[in-house]
Amino acid sequence: MNLMRRVLSTREGTIAFAVLAAVVLMAFTRGYKHSVERNGEEVTALVAKDALPKGGPGDVIAEKGLFQTTGFARDQVKDGAITDPATLRGMVAAHPIVRGQQITIGDFVKPTDPVLSRLSDERRAITIPLDSAHGMIGRIHAGDHVDVLSGFQVQPARAGRPRPVLRTLLQDVEVLDAPPAEGPGAWAPPPRRRRT
Repeated sequence: MNLMRRVLSTREGTIAFAVLAAVVLMAFTRGYKHSVERNGEEVTALVAKDALPKGGPGDVIAEKGLFQTTGFARDQVKDGAITDPATLRGMVAAHPIVRGQQITIGDFVKPTDPVLSRLSDERRAITIPLDSAHGMIGRIHAGDHVDVLSGFQVQPARAGRPRPVLRTLLQDVEVLDAPPAEGPGAWAPPPRRRRT
């Protein structure tokens, strides 16, 4: 306190103190202005176009564009707001999301079965058990597209011998999951026979 009185008691000390106070005030004002400008700039976040149900697959939401990008002032953006639709891949909605709601990372969770994140309301998945004699297990992978065929015997109406028939049941079906190339259920080529 005595030092401050001595500094302010001289003309040079008072001027130095005034200059120092002006510099501090300018620095504070500049920092405050920068903070206000930063909070005022727009941030783009995803908003639900329509209501999204609990369990709604993030892959489908991203692929079908069931969101719109909207600009918000920085202080209006929710914590964890999603700005990139790719973030939704492999996730499902943890609870219903209402139309116009900002979509946040907290609105989505990883599903217990990754196949669920790819199915929309109108799509269903089925498991078709195959072995090396009835399918090409081990050569297909998730994401491949296959045709599903069925072979059966047809008994002619005039009591002849049954004849084999092969029909295409489905075409261009996406494989959601496939067994690994090695291990239980894996496809292995038949052993070669040696000629003697």
